[in-house]
Amino acid sequence: MVQASFEVALKIAERKKAHTIGEELIKPCAEIMVRNVLGDKAKREISKISLSNNTVRRRIDDMAADVCNQVCQEIRASAFRASLQLDESTDIANQSQLIAFVRYEKEKKVKEEFLFCELLTTTTTAEEVKKLVDYFFEKNGLSWMQFQHICTDGAPAMIGVRTGFVTRVKSKWPHISNSHCSLHRYALASKTMPPELMSVLDSVISSINFIRGRAKNHRLFDLMATGNGSTHTSLLYHTQVRWLSRGKCLARVFEMHTEVEIFLREMETRGDHRHENYKNPEFLMKLAYLADIFGTLNEVNVTLQSREASVSDVKDKLAGLGARIALWIRRLHRGNVAAFPLLDALPPRQEEGIQQWKAATATT
Repeated sequence: MVQASFEVALKIAERKKAHTIGEELIKPCAEIMVRNVLGDKAKREISKISLSNNTVRRRIDDMAADVCNQVCQEIRASAFRASLQLDESTDIANQSQLIAFVRYEKEKKVKEEFLFCELLTTTTTAEEVKKLVDYFFEKNGLSWMQFQHICTDGAPAMIGVRTGFVTRVKSKWPHISNSHCSLHRYALASKTMPPELMSVLDSVISSINFIRGRAKNHRLFDLMATGNGSTHTSLLYHTQVRWLSRGKCLARVFEMHTEVEIFLREMETRGDHRHENYKNPEFLMKLAYLADIFGTLNEVNVTLQSREASVSDVKDKLAGLGARIALWIRRLHRGNVAAFPLLDALPPRQEEGIQQWKAATATT
C-alpha cells in the first residue's frame, strides 16, 4: 500500500498536477476500474491506499530528500571535485529562488544533477547567497573542498570583484575557479538589434497583444482565420523570459500577415494605422528577415540547452554560428538570400525592395 502511494505521488509530481488530484480523481477512478474488473473485494483493498493532499505532499518531500541525499553521497564519494552552477530567479509569486545544479564524476562518467532550489527570504545579496549555500553544504555533509568550479551569471551579486559571491568563496577557498554562463551571454547578445528592426519587432508585439490580449479580439481573429482556411488560427505570445518565443511568434505573424492586416484594418480605431505595416513590402521584408534569423537562433538555443553540454561544446556551437553569420553577410553583399527562406520566398514584385534592403541587413 505504501509503495503504491509513493508511486502515484511520483506520477503526480512528474506531471506537475495538484496534490488533491490523487484523492479527488485518481483514487475514485482506480476504485471504479478495479470493482468492475476484479470485484468489490479488490476495490476495498484499493481504498486502503492513502492519497490525501497531505499524504501526497509528504511522499513527494520524502522522495526529494532521498534523492538529494543520494546526490550528496555520490559527490562525497567522487574521485574528482565537482562543479557547481548557480542562478537566482524570481518565480510567479515574486519570490527569489536560488537554483543549483552540480556535475561530478561517478563510475568514470560525468553525471549532472539538480542539487537544490532554496528560497532567498530577504535580499539577493552575495552575503545571503553564500549563507544559503554554506547552510545547505553543512546540512548535507558537503564542503567546498569537494568542489573545483563555480558557474554563475554576470550579476554583481555573483561576480562582483570586491563583495561578490564568487569573490567571497575564493577568499576562503582559493582553489575554486569560476566562469560566466555562456547561455546568459548569448541570450543578452541576441537581444541587440538595429533601431529599424527593433521598431518592426515592437510593432509586431503590439499587434499580437492587441489580438491575443483581449478575449473578444482573440475569438474574432480565430473565427476569421478558420473561415479563411488558414493553417493556423491564432498568434503566439512573445515574452522576453522565454528565449524561443521570439522566433516562433515572428514566424507565426509572418505566416498569417494577411489575416493580421485584414483584422487590424477591420478593428481600426481613430489614429491607429498598424494594419498598413502588413501591406508595406519593406516592413514584410524586415519581418521575414527577423523570423528567419531568430528561427536559426532558436535552433542553436535548443542545442545549447541540451543535458550534459560542456563548455567546449557550447563554444564550438557558438563559433560555428559565428562562421555561418559571416558567410551569410558575404552572401547578402552578393545579393544571395538563400540562407533566409522566408525572405527568399517573398513575391518577385518585391525584389527591388529586397535589393535596396540587403545592405542594411548585412550589418546586423
